[in-house]
Amino acid sequence: MGYRTMITPNHYEDEDRKMKTSQSHGALRVVRNLKTYEWKGIKIIKEVTTMSAKRCSLHALRSFLALVFLLPQGAHAGIITSFDALPPFQDQGVYSKNGSHALFDFLSTSLGVNIVILDPRHSIPVQVIECSMFADFSSTVPCGTPTVPGNFEFEKFKSDVDFEVVGINAQGMSVTPTESFHGTNIEAITRIELQSVIGGTRLFDNELVQLSINGMVFGMDFILREDPTMASTGTTTITGLGGDAFTGPFRIDSFFDVFTELSLDGGLSFVKSDTFGRVELVPEPATLSLLGSGLGLLVLARRRKPA
Repeated sequence: MGYRTMITPNHYEDEDRKMKTSQSHGALRVVRNLKTYEWKGIKIIKEVTTMSAKRCSLHALRSFLALVFLLPQGAHAGIITSFDALPPFQDQGVYSKNGSHALFDFLSTSLGVNIVILDPRHSIPVQVIECSMFADFSSTVPCGTPTVPGNFEFEKFKSDVDFEVVGINAQGMSVTPTESFHGTNIEAITRIELQSVIGGTRLFDNELVQLSINGMVFGMDFILREDPTMASTGTTTITGLGGDAFTGPFRIDSFFDVFTELSLDGGLSFVKSDTFGRVELVPEPATLSLLGSGLGLLVLARRRKPA
């Protein structure tokens, strides 16, 4: 079920949040707020929409898609690393989801299909451009992490994005070949805020503030971007495995609930995704393979009887 939890007005110290409208549309309740960020002298204003209940028809179609395409949902794995930097260092993990990530309704257009994004993979940053850190530490690259609850930082970085695209009809059946997309040096901005330190674990609120991807699908140019009218939020926990919350190695668990919108006319108009798509931080496949091989050798060693 697609829903969004209302973010309290004092959630961000750097925001000016004001209630604009509150409307009910059948089973769907929509609340809109203004969110203003000050970052590196640039004011970022987002009209953030929060929702409750569900959009019945599109959510039913997504459920049907899960059956038609037999799309498994991603497992929550996390990564083990020697560094507690956010974003995590390159080659340590990837934000991904197995299966249907977003559905865009183009049935009423000349295209005549729904476009579905499948199996997104957002790689750990290949280049951290800059960090804007506040309060208790200075700006460094790669980015550090806030150490005092209530402090926050912005990170601007470049990374690689991969996903697949397929067109389906109103009944959820594929009507186009599945195409693959690979984008490099895609810029993104995220924000993290430390909420609490409990025992050996630090809890952060995070948000994907900006992300825009240009490419081609079905012979047409497209723009896929984070929906500027929605809050693509999530949670990150960093657990210190060396005795306390700040001593490594560290286990990092993280996810984002990302709202997206898609344009096929050069940005003149955008179609919003039917709901958010959750991406979770998981180990890179190569890391998993090495871990699996190591565990296999360990099992064989334990099973081997002494001569």
